[in-house]
Amino acid sequence: TMEQAMASLIESSGLRGSLNLVHDFRALPEEPSHGIKVQIYRCAQECISNIIRHSSATKATISLIPEGDRLVLTVSDNGRGFDAGSRKSGIGLRALGENAVCVGGSSRIASSPDGTRIVVSLPFTEE
Repeated sequence: TMEQAMASLIESSGLRGSLNLVHDFRALPEEPSHGIKVQIYRCAQECISNIIRHSSATKATISLIPEGDRLVLTVSDNGRGFDAGSRKSGIGLRALGENAVCVGGSSRIASSPDGTRIVVSLPFTEE
């Protein structure tokens, strides 16, 4: 299931050992289509690797929650943030945002010196 995939991603990332991690993976009303699962997994992977590599965060939260006919992945941390508008930073995140839009989803990135919050909302099946 999607929840198991997310849980094992977190375990294998080493994130839990490096900071205080809170996660909330809800049971989904239906399994997302394969393409959507891949998108969510990639998004989570990118966000986790950014937290580990760049953020210097001490706390992070990852949640995957169904909201109506959407699946919402939220990743936030209390790290030093980055300039989301800069061409150099967030290339991987920008690509994920574009991929989300391709399947009928959306992404929002908010980052400041107090931390970063990324929200990716996707349909259960590609449009």
